Amino acid sequence: MVVPDSLDAFRDHVRAFIAREIAPSAGRASDRFRARFTPRPAPPDSSAGLKYAREWGGSQRPYAFTHAMLDEFGRSGEMGCLLSLALLSEFATPHLALYGGD
Repeated sequence: MVVPDSLDAFRDHVRAFIAREIAPSAGRASDRFRARFTPRPAPPDSSAGLKYAREWGGSQRPYAFTHAMLDEFGRSGEMGCLLSLALLSEFATPHLALYGGD
């Protein structure tokens, strides 16, 4: 998949992903919570790498794209997915970008 160039198109892309991949399982959210299970859907277009260079597998997009993705996941109500994506994109991959090598 390719990340759309415009921010509005990207928001639509994320919404469609949520409707297709996340929403069908939303009715089972309370069961997952009781089982202490967080689903791990494939993030839209390597969400952790939206802001990183293409040679590292990123999409080299402005931070506004990461913010839009997190915003749309927040609107979906699936807080487990939102938290997973936020931790991945804002806490894990920055350390790899700063201290990792090729």
